[in-house]
Amino acid sequence: MGREEKTAFFSKEWKRVQNLNGLILLPMAEPDACQLEIWSYSPAIFAEKGVADRFSLYLSLKKNDDERVELALEEMMEQVRW
Repeated sequence: MGREEKTAFFSKEWKRVQNLNGLILLPMAEPDACQLEIWSYSPAIFAEKGVADRFSLYLSLKKNDDERVELALEEMMEQVRW
């Protein structure tokens, strides 16, 4: 089974990358395909070492119904110093 990789793009950046590289959207997930999240702002603004910040990650996943994701988000946010 292939490794799932997720990448986030700012919507304007995604359109440019898609056009330059001739990328296509797949109607269904396929093995070794990359899943993209298209954000309304650039994830690079708050990223650290190429990784999305905790708040943006939380907001992008908070509606996920997977209990494992919910638990991981709770644990991640407990580590935030307010």
